[in-house]
Amino acid sequence: MNTPSSTPSNASKNNDYYTNHSLGVKWPFTIYHRPIEQSMLASIEAARTRSGNRLKVLVFGCGLFHENSLFSNEFELTLVDGDERLRPHLLGLVSGFSKSKVIISTSAKDLSKELTPESYDLIIAKEVIEHITDMAPYFSVFNRCLRQGGSLWLSTPNYGAIVLPAIEYTFLEVLARIRGFSRFGIHPNKYARHRLKQELMRGGFKQIDVASTPLWLALVASCHK
Repeated sequence: MNTPSSTPSNASKNNDYYTNHSLGVKWPFTIYHRPIEQSMLASIEAARTRSGNRLKVLVFGCGLFHENSLFSNEFELTLVDGDERLRPHLLGLVSGFSKSKVIISTSAKDLSKELTPESYDLIIAKEVIEHITDMAPYFSVFNRCLRQGGSLWLSTPNYGAIVLPAIEYTFLEVLARIRGFSRFGIHPNKYARHRLKQELMRGGFKQIDVASTPLWLALVASCHK
């Protein structure tokens, strides 16, 4: 997923960075990505149980939105990203969903103007918050636009354990260079479990659960308004 940032990294300017995301469905990258997608799917099903089939869902930092098959066409989707080049592709994806739209936004302030308060049942932010230097204003926007009892689900690399950084700065960096970009600098916001929970608390969220995926590679979090 790409960051809705006003200062995109060198990687986000390169189309290979987007196509690189498709590797998530291939081994060994599934070791990292599959538990994240399973957690995301569980959060979608929990929201559907709570609010019914016609969920209103915001997907923040959607990138190419490879995960579209996990979302029912009964959902009302809002896809948010910071790269104007993605608009035609995303508009094509949401055409099959009910009352859905695409927002290209590069700041929390601008995004807040586009979203109606207390209107979403679920917000998804998969592998994006690590790209944004300061998530605090975005967490405030998320809390504002969730309905009472609505939920936020997110995932991010786990920099609180040594495993991921060791892989990221060796094998993954070599692979990135082969594909035409570098991973250095693309994650200015590195989260550990305690820090992520604290930021969500300051954003006004409750019932916060932050867990590690197998091998401590990633963090998945869910919380409620």
